Amino acid sequence: MALHAGAGASSKEWPDAHWILLARALARWDAEFFWIGDAPARDKTRRILAALSDIRERFTDLTNRLPLGALGTFFDACDLLVSGDSGPVHVAASRKLKTLVLFSGANELFEWKPLSRAAEMIYHEVPCSPCHERVCPKPRHYCMEDLTPETAIAAAELMVNKKWK
Repeated sequence: MALHAGAGASSKEWPDAHWILLARALARWDAEFFWIGDAPARDKTRRILAALSDIRERFTDLTNRLPLGALGTFFDACDLLVSGDSGPVHVAASRKLKTLVLFSGANELFEWKPLSRAAEMIYHEVPCSPCHERVCPKPRHYCMEDLTPETAIAAAELMVNKKWK
């Protein structure tokens, strides 16, 4: 299973605390877990992994070590990708990998949805969406903070058990 905590803009980032709760829940599964992403995602991933020190051995950190050209081949060996709205979700969609996208209110959902029946988008609807902002101008990042880890965990469980045609 691949996890990608990075995003092209802070308005698309899911909070570290949410990733930590999701990772703790997923770590109970009988699976191998790999964090992926570019150099900017590495810092976020390292913060998350530091908070998971008691179960750190369950996760392999491949951030900034997996070349973009190898991403498709890597995804061929995965059962699921959980990621924010980012480039890797579209690579995963091209490989028909089950992909759970944690979608922010920054963009139009149906305009940027990966073109794959194997991709599921979850989001928290807010009146300010789509804002098209790179940085959330609100006092709190409602669209991402209110997209709960419990929602993501439930969606991931459904996806792992779902059969695709």
